[in-house]
Amino acid sequence: RELEMQGLHFGVFLPWVAVNSYAHFYHPYMFHGKEREIYKNCVRLRYQLIPYIYSTAINGALTGMPIVRSMPLMFPEDRNVDDLWTQYMFGENFLVGIFTDEIYLPAGEWVDAWTGKKFHSKGETVRHPYPDDRAGLLFIRGGAIVPTMKVRDSIGTEPEKEFIVDVYPCGESEYVMLDCDAESYGYEKGLVARTRFSCVQKGKIVEVKVAPVEGTFENMPQSRDYTFRVALDSKPSKVYVDGKKVSGWEYSDGTLVVNVAGVSVHSELTINVK
Repeated sequence: RELEMQGLHFGVFLPWVAVNSYAHFYHPYMFHGKEREIYKNCVRLRYQLIPYIYSTAINGALTGMPIVRSMPLMFPEDRNVDDLWTQYMFGENFLVGIFTDEIYLPAGEWVDAWTGKKFHSKGETVRHPYPDDRAGLLFIRGGAIVPTMKVRDSIGTEPEKEFIVDVYPCGESEYVMLDCDAESYGYEKGLVARTRFSCVQKGKIVEVKVAPVEGTFENMPQSRDYTFRVALDSKPSKVYVDGKKVSGWEYSDGTLVVNVAGVSVHSELTINVK
């Protein structure tokens, strides 16, 4: 069962996922106790990451850069990654470890996705156990900006307009989220919306920006609701949205949560945290 759970962890971080039960009982209702909790956590995370996965898939269709990326592809100058086969990058921001509790962290800052613990690596292998309700290692690159959404039971073709954006400040970073109509091949003709998120951390000040959307597609929503979850080492003293001080924010367990509704896709949005 432990190996099956580790296989599930491997599976949810692949481009396409399906329950394959022709030879084994892999349906979620076949599991109980801790295994069922792991199963639920894996599937929920997969659905939360749909905006990130979909954006990475569009980029792959347009450029050939795969969703699952070998370590040498992402870190060509680091000779330590040449023979690593129990880990890979899922898009540009997630480092996945499979069938092991050891992982090589290339030089830079990494965040344990399960605990929020930060690692400042010089390029080293670490043995790092994962929680009982998970089945593998998952790290997030420092500076990552990850578009996510609320958990759902299924994914349709209606364009998304409510985004939860996870931000892990580290110097200067940016992420371009791609979106299209989810029904046609219009993306091959340029019908793609590009949303550029950026983050700058200088000392105790963090600035997150959302640029006006570039491009469009049929039935693209003209406004969006954003929830920003910003990883911070301490509780902020002040939070500003477009230059105006706001009070409706929350901070707990190292994460600042700021909600901004009704943002025009044609406008710039700026959040400053002090």
